[in-house]
Amino acid sequence: MKKLIAVSAVLAFAAAPAFATKTTIEFVPDDGPTVVMTFDDETNMATDGDGNTIPYTYDEASATICGQSPDGEICATFADTGTEPAVGVSSAYTTNTGTTGTATITAIEVPAASGS
Repeated sequence: MKKLIAVSAVLAFAAAPAFATKTTIEFVPDDGPTVVMTFDDETNMATDGDGNTIPYTYDEASATICGQSPDGEICATFADTGTEPAVGVSSAYTTNTGTTGTATITAIEVPAASGS
C-alpha cells in the first residue's frame, strides 16, 4: 500500500509538465522507502522501477493526480505548483490517505521537434 501511495503522489507532480514526453520523479515519503517513477504524458501511464504500469489522470486546477491501481483509486495533491517543471524541482504532497512527503523531478525527456 505504501508503494501505491508513493506512485500516486509522484504521478501528480509528474503530470504538470505538459510539454514533456517522459518525466522521471524520485518520491520520498515522510515515513517510507523511496520510489522512482517514470510518467508518459502521451499515454497517461506511469511505470515504476519493476516495470509495473498504472493509468493516471491530472487535474491542473487543483494540482491533484489520481492513479488507478488494483487496490483502487488513490489521489495526491501537490503544494508547489507554480514552479516551472525542471530537473531538480521538488514539491511537497498529501495523499487522500493522509500520507505526506516530497517528490523531486530527476529527468525530463522532451520529444525532438519535428521539422518540415
